[in-house]
Amino acid sequence: QLNTALDGNVLGPAMGVALDVDNNIYISDFEANKILRYSGATGSFSDVFIAGSQLSYPIGATFGPDGNFYVTNRGTSSVLRYKPDGTKFGVGGNTSDATL
Repeated sequence: QLNTALDGNVLGPAMGVALDVDNNIYISDFEANKILRYSGATGSFSDVFIAGSQLSYPIGATFGPDGNFYVTNRGTSSVLRYKPDGTKFGVGGNTSDATL
């Protein structure tokens, strides 16, 4: 469990970490149901990449070879697919605690 205040943004239990092509860091915050983005160059907090009711205990995060971002959602046993800009455009089911 990682409980650290980074640039005023408290990070709860980090369950998944991913890097994009620009080496930015994406961390799934399990309890807050959000994906945080940090600068790969400076390590500083950039923004909340994904948040809201679409996430339910995210436990895995990765970028696929297609450039899209994938999150395993423990609360709904699904895999969510997002465009690189954070727009959701796909859902798969029956992951049953799968991690990426």
